[in-house]
Amino acid sequence: MFTIPVLFFGPARDFVGQESLSVELADGQTVADLRAMLGQRCPRLAGRMPTMRLAVNEEFVPESRRLHAGDTAALIPPVSGG
Repeated sequence: MFTIPVLFFGPARDFVGQESLSVELADGQTVADLRAMLGQRCPRLAGRMPTMRLAVNEEFVPESRRLHAGDTAALIPPVSGG
């Protein structure tokens, strides 16, 4: 088991009510697992999760990427504008 920080930006921060939180993960868990955990832990995010991207260590990564101790994740809402 290990813990990683998850940062929230823009509206995601408003839905969660804080800038970050720590999530405990088991070895072998993936970005998809983290996404599911965040939806359960933060119900206001659950319906919005499909439109948000998860970045790990400042890079967008596939949902299948395994998470490791020392990683930092960030939930990024969609960006609009011109």
